[in-house]
Amino acid sequence: GVNDALALRKSDIGIVVEGASDVARETADIVLLDSNFKTIVGAIEEGRGIFENIRKVTLYLLSNAFVEMGIIAGAIIMGWPLPLSAIQILWINLVNDGLPSIALTGDPPSGDLMRRAPRQKNMPIVDTRMHLIILVVCVVTTILSLGLFAWMRGSNSLGFAQTMVFTLAAVTSLLYVFSFRDFVQNRWLLGGVMVGFILQLFAVYHPWGNHAFGTVPLPLFAWG
Repeated sequence: GVNDALALRKSDIGIVVEGASDVARETADIVLLDSNFKTIVGAIEEGRGIFENIRKVTLYLLSNAFVEMGIIAGAIIMGWPLPLSAIQILWINLVNDGLPSIALTGDPPSGDLMRRAPRQKNMPIVDTRMHLIILVVCVVTTILSLGLFAWMRGSNSLGFAQTMVFTLAAVTSLLYVFSFRDFVQNRWLLGGVMVGFILQLFAVYHPWGNHAFGTVPLPLFAWG
């Protein structure tokens, strides 16, 4: 009714049914056209699911980006040749990371999503816990990549060492995406990772891939 307009304006989200007064409808943020309060529950679940998926994709892509930055920065500081070329970084970002991140956008909501407390309105997408995860992934993968590059350069060609780092960065990004979601609950994620692996094999073993990305075919021991 008209007397509810003040309460609707003061609330975080004012909701009225379709049969509310004109004043209440104009003041409210949401009008339930079906006048069914179950619609609110469905909308909240959908909104929470979308927000969680945005966080997953952001965390995944930022982790990969900072790994690549760490590898390049570390090599420059050490005075080494670059372990990754620009075209290799572009390949990892668009092909290896692209399909899993798309699959994460359609991730089904977690089973406990509606049992969680409402989040604060000022809660950032990237919170302290996510900062810590990005830092750990970046530091560990950067150290592994630079260590592998230094080791392979000692007894192999520069192209072989770069191919090893290129493949390590691509494969690790395809593997730790499962830290965000079990593939049993998201079949599209498993498919995206499998396609990413196939495309990485193309970049390493096909003559076109070797020419385009400056790679060399890796022997079996290198995968180990």
